[in-house]
Parts: sequence; structure tokens; C-alpha cells
Amino acid sequence: MSYVVYDKLTTNPLDQDINIYEPKLIERVKLQLFKSLDPAGTFTLTILDSGLNILGTKSQTIAEMQAAGSAALSEDYYHGFISFIFDDPILLDYGVYSLLLSSSGYTPTATSFIGWMRDWDYKVTNNSGTTASDPSKQPLANKIFTYRRS
Repeated sequence: MSYVVYDKLTTNPLDQDINIYEPKLIERVKLQLFKSLDPAGTFTLTILDSGLNILGTKSQTIAEMQAAGSAALSEDYYHGFISFIFDDPILLDYGVYSLLLSSSGYTPTATSFIGWMRDWDYKVTNNSGTTASDPSKQPLANKIFTYRRS
């Protein structure tokens, strides 16, 4: 049996704090998303500093996500990482930042929506052999990619 644990994107944005321990030049962020049926709208990832200043933003529709290489998004249900590639690299210094997923022109329904996956695996157990802690309290899954010139 498989379980997916996600927070459904509504008209309110979803956000996840991230800690940066050394300066990084960010090229892209991948969010692990769940798509049910065919939600319309534009989805925006914003990086905010601790003062809520916008450091970078990237918006895209489901069609643009598909064209960028996530062809499986054409299926009714999708669960995987979606890239948000920024036009210019974003410098993040030591500190706490927020990833904010928002939308425009998007009206979720009970069956057609986007969700941001929790970083949780049902198979993960603690030392006592029981299931890991409450999945709804796990962080929202993301991967941050740095910019490197070769």
C-alpha cells in the first residue's frame, strides 16, 4: 500500500522555511508536487528573506511545466519533482529563507488540484520499529540547486 502526504494548494499560499548555512547562488528549486486531474492557472514559487523581501520568483502553468521536461504531467495524476528555474541566479547568504508556492487563475476543487508533498516515507521507521513521526508535521519536500560555471 502506498500513501501520499501533501498540503493542498488553495487560494492561500503554501510556505516552507529553509536554512542556509553557507552562501549559495541558487539556479533552481524543485518542489515535489502532486497533481490531480487538470488544474488551470499559473503557479509561482517565490523566495523570501527573513524580512519578507522578494529575492526571486518564477511562474509557470502546467503546460509550461510539461514543456520543460515533466511530460508525465499530461497524465490525470502526477507525483514528482517540478523545476522552477529562475531567470537569474539568486544569492542566499547564511540565514533563514522562505519558499512560497502561490497561484493565480487557479480554483482548486475536490478532484482537480495541486498539492505540495510532505518529505515523508511510510516505510521509514524509528529505532523502535514503529512508523516515523506524524507525516503532517514533516517539511514540504524541496531540492535546491546551486549555480556553477564550468
